Amino acid sequence: MKNNILILTTISIFIFYGCAGSLTYVTNDTELNRVVEVENMSKDEIFIKSMEWFSRTFKESKSVIDYQDKEAGKIMGNGAITHYFSMIVNGQVKFSVKIEVRENRSRITLSNFSAKIIGSSGPAVDGALIEGEYIKALPKLEILMDDYATYLKSASSSNDNW
Repeated sequence: MKNNILILTTISIFIFYGCAGSLTYVTNDTELNRVVEVENMSKDEIFIKSMEWFSRTFKESKSVIDYQDKEAGKIMGNGAITHYFSMIVNGQVKFSVKIEVRENRSRITLSNFSAKIIGSSGPAVDGALIEGEYIKALPKLEILMDDYATYLKSASSSNDNW
Protein backbone atom coordinates (compact mmCIF):
# COMPACT_ATOMS: atom_id res chain seq x y z
CA MET A 1 0.00 0.00 0.00
CA LYS A 2 2.81 2.41 0.88
CA ASN A 3 4.45 1.65 -2.47
CA ASN A 4 1.20 2.55 -4.28
CA ILE A 5 0.99 5.88 -2.44
CA LEU A 6 4.64 6.61 -3.22
CA ILE A 7 4.07 5.77 -6.90
CA LEU A 8 0.96 8.02 -7.04
CA THR A 9 2.84 10.87 -5.38
CA THR A 10 5.75 10.49 -7.78
CA ILE A 11 3.42 10.41 -10.79
CA SER A 12 1.62 13.52 -9.53
CA ILE A 13 4.91 15.38 -9.14
CA PHE A 14 5.89 14.44 -12.69
CA ILE A 15 2.48 15.53 -13.97
CA PHE A 16 2.87 18.95 -12.29
CA TYR A 17 6.60 19.43 -12.82
CA GLY A 18 7.77 16.91 -15.38
CA CYS A 19 6.32 18.60 -18.44
CA ALA A 20 8.43 21.73 -18.16
CA GLY A 21 8.15 22.52 -21.86
CA SER A 22 4.35 22.76 -21.78
CA LEU A 23 3.89 24.60 -18.47
CA THR A 24 4.14 28.30 -17.68
CA TYR A 25 5.84 29.23 -14.43
CA VAL A 26 5.56 32.32 -12.28
CA THR A 27 8.52 34.60 -13.02
CA ASN A 28 10.78 36.32 -10.51
CA ASP A 29 9.26 39.71 -11.36
CA THR A 30 5.74 38.66 -10.30
CA GLU A 31 4.66 40.79 -7.33
CA LEU A 32 1.53 41.48 -5.33
CA ASN A 33 1.42 44.65 -3.28
CA ARG A 34 -0.97 46.76 -1.31
CA VAL A 35 -0.67 50.23 0.19
CA VAL A 36 -2.45 50.65 3.51
CA GLU A 37 -3.41 54.16 4.61
CA VAL A 38 -3.52 54.53 8.41
CA GLU A 39 -4.57 57.93 9.77
CA ASN A 40 -2.82 59.45 12.77
CA MET A 41 -0.23 56.72 13.09
CA SER A 42 3.49 57.39 13.31
CA LYS A 43 6.10 55.49 11.33
CA ASP A 44 7.32 53.86 14.56
CA GLU A 45 3.82 52.71 15.55
CA ILE A 46 3.24 51.21 12.10
CA PHE A 47 6.64 49.49 12.22
CA ILE A 48 5.92 47.90 15.61
CA LYS A 49 2.45 46.71 14.55
CA SER A 50 3.93 45.32 11.31
CA MET A 51 6.50 43.33 13.29
CA GLU A 52 3.74 41.99 15.54
CA TRP A 53 1.60 41.04 12.54
CA PHE A 54 4.50 39.20 10.91
CA SER A 55 5.24 37.23 14.08
CA ARG A 56 1.59 36.31 14.63
CA THR A 57 0.90 35.41 11.01
CA PHE A 58 3.94 33.33 10.09
CA LYS A 59 4.57 30.83 12.87
CA GLU A 60 6.52 28.23 10.92
CA SER A 61 10.28 28.05 11.55
CA LYS A 62 11.18 28.81 7.92
CA SER A 63 8.89 31.87 7.90
CA VAL A 64 11.26 34.31 9.48
CA ILE A 65 12.19 37.96 9.40
CA ASP A 66 15.50 38.20 7.55
CA TYR A 67 15.97 41.95 7.82
CA GLN A 68 14.49 44.77 9.87
CA ASP A 69 15.49 48.42 10.02
CA LYS A 70 13.24 50.71 12.02
CA GLU A 71 14.95 53.89 10.78
CA ALA A 72 14.59 52.89 7.12
CA GLY A 73 11.09 51.53 7.81
CA LYS A 74 11.72 48.12 6.23
CA ILE A 75 10.94 44.58 7.26
CA MET A 76 11.83 41.67 4.96
CA GLY A 77 11.23 37.99 5.50
CA ASN A 78 9.77 34.76 4.19
CA GLY A 79 6.24 33.48 4.35
CA ALA A 80 4.19 30.52 3.19
CA ILE A 81 0.56 29.51 2.87
CA THR A 82 -0.89 26.01 2.74
CA HIS A 83 -1.86 25.04 -0.79
CA TYR A 84 -3.50 21.90 -2.22
CA PHE A 85 -2.11 21.06 -5.64
CA SER A 86 -4.45 18.05 -6.04
CA MET A 87 -6.36 15.56 -3.93
CA ILE A 88 -3.22 13.60 -3.06
CA VAL A 89 -0.59 16.32 -3.41
CA ASN A 90 -0.50 19.20 -0.96
CA GLY A 91 2.15 21.63 0.09
CA GLN A 92 2.84 25.32 0.32
CA VAL A 93 3.20 28.40 -1.79
CA LYS A 94 6.30 30.12 -0.44
CA PHE A 95 7.19 33.78 -0.99
CA SER A 96 9.19 36.78 0.19
CA VAL A 97 7.44 39.46 2.25
CA LYS A 98 8.59 43.08 2.23
CA ILE A 99 6.91 45.69 4.41
CA GLU A 100 7.82 49.36 4.01
CA VAL A 101 6.47 51.95 6.45
CA ARG A 102 6.09 55.72 6.39
CA GLU A 103 4.04 58.17 8.39
CA ASN A 104 0.34 57.24 8.06
CA ARG A 105 0.89 54.42 5.54
CA SER A 106 2.54 51.14 4.79
CA ARG A 107 3.11 48.94 1.77
CA ILE A 108 3.25 45.14 1.81
CA THR A 109 4.78 43.33 -1.16
CA LEU A 110 4.76 39.58 -1.81
CA SER A 111 7.25 38.25 -4.40
CA ASN A 112 9.64 35.39 -5.29
CA PHE A 113 6.90 32.77 -5.34
CA SER A 114 7.80 29.08 -5.29
CA ALA A 115 6.16 25.75 -4.49
CA LYS A 116 6.86 23.13 -1.89
CA ILE A 117 5.18 19.83 -2.76
CA ILE A 118 4.69 17.58 0.24
CA GLY A 119 2.36 14.83 -1.04
CA SER A 120 1.07 11.95 0.99
CA SER A 121 4.45 10.25 1.43
CA GLY A 122 8.03 10.62 0.41
CA PRO A 123 10.33 13.62 0.61
CA ALA A 124 9.16 17.20 0.12
CA VAL A 125 10.08 18.75 -3.23
CA ASP A 126 10.83 22.48 -3.67
CA GLY A 127 10.46 23.99 -7.11
CA ALA A 128 9.10 26.65 -9.38
CA LEU A 129 5.44 27.60 -9.04
CA ILE A 130 3.21 26.83 -12.01
CA GLU A 131 1.17 29.86 -13.10
CA GLY A 132 -2.12 27.99 -12.75
CA GLU A 133 -1.33 27.12 -9.15
CA TYR A 134 -0.38 30.75 -8.49
CA ILE A 135 -3.78 31.83 -9.80
CA LYS A 136 -5.46 29.25 -7.54
CA ALA A 137 -3.48 30.62 -4.56
CA LEU A 138 -4.28 34.31 -5.29
CA PRO A 139 -7.41 34.47 -3.09
CA LYS A 140 -5.43 33.27 -0.06
CA LEU A 141 -2.63 35.73 -0.82
CA GLU A 142 -5.17 38.57 -1.11
CA ILE A 143 -6.72 37.53 2.23
CA LEU A 144 -3.24 37.64 3.77
CA MET A 145 -2.76 41.24 2.61
CA ASP A 146 -6.30 42.12 3.79
CA ASP A 147 -5.41 40.68 7.19
CA TYR A 148 -2.32 42.90 7.32
CA ALA A 149 -4.41 46.00 6.55
CA THR A 150 -7.01 45.06 9.15
CA TYR A 151 -4.34 44.47 11.80
CA LEU A 152 -2.71 47.84 11.14
CA LYS A 153 -6.04 49.64 11.42
CA SER A 154 -7.08 47.81 14.58
CA ALA A 155 -6.85 49.38 18.01
CA SER A 156 -3.50 49.41 19.75
CA SER A 157 -2.25 45.92 20.46
CA SER A 158 -0.45 46.82 23.67
CA ASN A 159 -2.09 46.04 26.98
CA ASP A 160 -0.73 48.30 29.69
CA ASN A 161 -3.35 47.20 32.26
CA TRP A 162 -1.75 44.02 33.45
